[in-house]
Amino acid sequence: MEDERLARQPVLIATLKEGDEVVGNVLVNPKVFSTGSVGSWGSTRLEIGGRRYIVTVQLVEIGSKAAQA
Repeated sequence: MEDERLARQPVLIATLKEGDEVVGNVLVNPKVFSTGSVGSWGSTRLEIGGRRYIVTVQLVEIGSKAAQA
């Protein structure tokens, strides 16, 4: 069941740094991808050095698609 598979995935916070300075954080939530794989995904917009960026973080658990069967 997807809920059980998602329960194994932690909610993460990815911290982006420029040198020692934190320039942003991305909340990375558990997700079942359209492929059937399980992992985590998060996205945000940041401004770094006067330029705007979209930041996406994706983690896919290796072998999680096979575990679906």
